[in-house]
Amino acid sequence: MRNDTAPLQEQCVSDGQNFPSTMTSYYLRPPLDPESEPLPSYEAATTRDPLPLIANYLRREDVFVASLVSQSWRAALMPALWGAPHKYWGMGERSELTSFQLFLRSVSELQSPIYHTHTLDLESVRPTIYTTLPPSWLSMLLTKLPRLRELVMKDFPFFDHQALSATNSLFPHHLHKLVAINSHNCTPSGLSGFLSKLPQLRTLDLSGSCIFTIGALPNLTSVSLRDLQLTDTAISPLLKSLGTNLRSLDVRRNLLTDGTVSILLDYNFAPPSYLSPAVAMMEEGLTHLRIAENSISVLGAVALIKSTRLVTLDLDLPRGGDPGQLVPALSMYSHSTLRTLRITHKVVMARKGLRRKMLPALRTLILTNTPEWGAAAEVDGLLEFISTTREQEGDILEVLELEMGMGQEAEVGGSLEGDFTFFEGEREASSAEVGGKETLDEVKKIRDAKSGWRGRIRVLRDLAGREVKETGVEGERWGVVRERV
Repeated sequence: MRNDTAPLQEQCVSDGQNFPSTMTSYYLRPPLDPESEPLPSYEAATTRDPLPLIANYLRREDVFVASLVSQSWRAALMPALWGAPHKYWGMGERSELTSFQLFLRSVSELQSPIYHTHTLDLESVRPTIYTTLPPSWLSMLLTKLPRLRELVMKDFPFFDHQALSATNSLFPHHLHKLVAINSHNCTPSGLSGFLSKLPQLRTLDLSGSCIFTIGALPNLTSVSLRDLQLTDTAISPLLKSLGTNLRSLDVRRNLLTDGTVSILLDYNFAPPSYLSPAVAMMEEGLTHLRIAENSISVLGAVALIKSTRLVTLDLDLPRGGDPGQLVPALSMYSHSTLRTLRITHKVVMARKGLRRKMLPALRTLILTNTPEWGAAAEVDGLLEFISTTREQEGDILEVLELEMGMGQEAEVGGSLEGDFTFFEGEREASSAEVGGKETLDEVKKIRDAKSGWRGRIRVLRDLAGREVKETGVEGERWGVVRERV
């Protein structure tokens, strides 16, 4: 097999630069995505040296060749070569794990730091039982990459007590975002010492990991603590210490009750605003809250809505009480601020349920546990929600997502229990006896008629449950199917 990187390695050796030849020839930035990257300034676009501008649009293979032209070209291509090295792991015959080990070894041999690397994602690195890393790997990376801003890890076993303890001698680092999901080997003492070295940290995701007092981080604005079995007592000191600096909180799938709601209202929400929505959203305080799958009651959910500050809210189905009580609260206190809402389908699928004109600023609505077969009144409520035009409702809703649930037997008191049959005709007859309708078929009829609301309708089916961790080549989770109506 022809080795296309051999000439580049020879060039790097002859240059005598600090960057190892194995690194320069291997870690390259992929072509720029015009939709996600900002356009260049006028000065940059009219410059006499267009190479730094062109490099972001070249294929990786072309960047390899261009870096061999001259030393000036190679220097101009350095930001593209080293910006996000993880994007090139797994190329050729090397696995992501082998690439990461090569990256660590090469960086450790550098005589000077690398100032171009801003993002490092270890999510694709899958260590085996035979994999070993030196305890100083984390400290060495942060020392050699002083301008690293994002570090992402998921199920990474080497983010452990030894690696965290080795950072005790580390100078304060300007890392802005740290994601350490399912880091079961880290300890509270080690993690506490490590975070004390990150005074500029703004986003922290410790879902599935240990929790401790992190309120000493003055710039922390986003916290994610999912699947930790947190109680009101455990999370109370953290919320009190963060105060109104906290803007985004994700505490889904814990053991929280209305006690946490009281703490949030007392310490984390700014007072109700009487200013315009645009001005109110610029103030401090919690605005993005994901608190589904806890033990929050309907009254607690209403209290959160009455804060008038929420831009994103994930409630799902509150415990106890009638979900219909949420409708007047949403209409009165969230009509001008709420942009994203995830809530039980019962709030919409009712004759006097939530309608689009009640939340004119809403852009994304997600309905959970939507039945495949629903009672006629429920399905009619959903059809009424989408049967009117945007001009009639005065709303800006763009996406309606239906998270499909267990079907009609879960929603109409088990009235179809025992009616299983392999014959389609008998099944339809059984459904007709209880006055049921197939939800998606009725929705499709309105969409085919090209009348009413013309936004996007997505259907999500979780066939494997949230226990599944396997993902596909593009990061999608096995068992989760998205469809369009």
